[in-house]
Amino acid sequence: MALPAVRPFYNEAGELQAVFAVDLSLLSISQFLNTLEIGDSGEVFIMERDGMLVSSSTNDLPFRETADGQERLPTGESSSALIRSTVTFLDEKFSNFSLISREQQLSFVTARQRQLVQVTPYRDRYGLDWLIVVVVPESDFMAQIHQNRRTTIQLCLVALAVASVSGIFTARWLTHPILSVNQAARDIAAGQLDRQVRVAGIRELHDLAGSFNSMAYQLRKSFATLAAKNADLEQARTALTAANEQLEDKVEERTAQLLHANAEIAGLNQRLEAENLRMSTELEIAKRLQVVVLPRDRELEQIDGLEIAGWMDPADE
Repeated sequence: MALPAVRPFYNEAGELQAVFAVDLSLLSISQFLNTLEIGDSGEVFIMERDGMLVSSSTNDLPFRETADGQERLPTGESSSALIRSTVTFLDEKFSNFSLISREQQLSFVTARQRQLVQVTPYRDRYGLDWLIVVVVPESDFMAQIHQNRRTTIQLCLVALAVASVSGIFTARWLTHPILSVNQAARDIAAGQLDRQVRVAGIRELHDLAGSFNSMAYQLRKSFATLAAKNADLEQARTALTAANEQLEDKVEERTAQLLHANAEIAGLNQRLEAENLRMSTELEIAKRLQVVVLPRDRELEQIDGLEIAGWMDPADE
């Protein structure tokens, strides 16, 4: 079957000169529709307003052989179950295909699967009045969505792996100088004041390392000053110890001298006590002798003519 296209040709006087005619085979339209990929199992077909099939993406011919020759094939008798169910749905939906005046996007369920339908009217000035119908199972879209989802998940996993590896290397790159500064701080705290921190690549950490090095220098300087003062204090302590020892020696010497003097004084006191005792004894004897030798006052008074102006007292020393 073919679709003839005829156009007359007139001259300037309006006289018919020729008629151009071209036959467009409906099979070529079907072959073109066959090249279209409508999802995994979708179909596209063209039918006229009376329901006759023009062409489809299946292997159906738009006509059938009869005893009288060829006749047009109703779309509802297509070998494709999807096309038949779609035509049945449209017939139930609109009752008359002539009522479809604008593009329609519909859906229906057949064989427990939702089908998505788009009906587009096509008219031209030459009298063509067709309906272009595209029907695609919803599962085809979902399969693509699932595939896109799987692809997205795979890409996310790859991106996550790349980000993780990049994050690990970035973290190591960032933490290595931080760990170096931390170890240097531990060493300085442990007394290794000659430790130098060297960090490159990050300005803030470089400044921090400079601060640590300056702090270590100040600590070394302070400890050196403190060590010098400790040495001076140790020297002063040594001198003080020596002075104390000398003072103790002098005190001991002076104490010995005092003990010797006390011993001499004690001996002298003993000699004086002995001398005093001797003199007391001698005085006692002299006193007794005086008492015995010298006359008493009564005896002197008995001597006539003796005039003595004086008195007598026994010696006591």
